[in-house]
Amino acid sequence: MTRLKAFVAAAVLACAAIAAAAPSAAQSTPSFNCKKARTFVEKAICGNATLARKDRRMASLYYERLNFLKRDGEYQRAADLQSTQRYWLSRRDRCQTVGCLHQAYDQRIAELDNAWD
Repeated sequence: MTRLKAFVAAAVLACAAIAAAAPSAAQSTPSFNCKKARTFVEKAICGNATLARKDRRMASLYYERLNFLKRDGEYQRAADLQSTQRYWLSRRDRCQTVGCLHQAYDQRIAELDNAWD
């Protein structure tokens, strides 16, 4: 029985290590397919782990909020959110530096976080 306990303990530790490593790998990729990156903005996001995490965070907040509004029947507010997202994307896509992208993501993430208030 001692061997079985040791095996189970080792298996649990191995699974925990894999699970702990997986989120960081997934979070360092953006919300879009980098194989299709063509613009400066897309390539910059794909080439910068911090920007990629910000992109994933922003997309997560956006879709979380959008789905919440649609579930609650708040279709006009959902449409307004989609409109502000398109506007934000057009502003973000005008960035010519990585610093501009960081600032754009920080502002949008803050806006989406505050949308829950």
